[in-house]
Amino acid sequence: MLKKLKSDPDYSSIPVVILSDNNFSRYRDEAYAYGASSFIKKPGGLDDTKNKIETFFKYWFEVAEV
Repeated sequence: MLKKLKSDPDYSSIPVVILSDNNFSRYRDEAYAYGASSFIKKPGGLDDTKNKIETFFKYWFEVAEV
């Protein structure tokens, strides 16, 4: 789906974040090769996942300058 989305000029500039519980580096590498903006590996627990997502949003909305 990501490859198809990023190949369409109307959608290619939309940032895409992949949140995955997959531990295979090839999936991460493919996601970046197809144009993902970020790849986040979900931790095991719900609280840890929530904290990781909150940290991600804090970075993008409070730290990063785009």
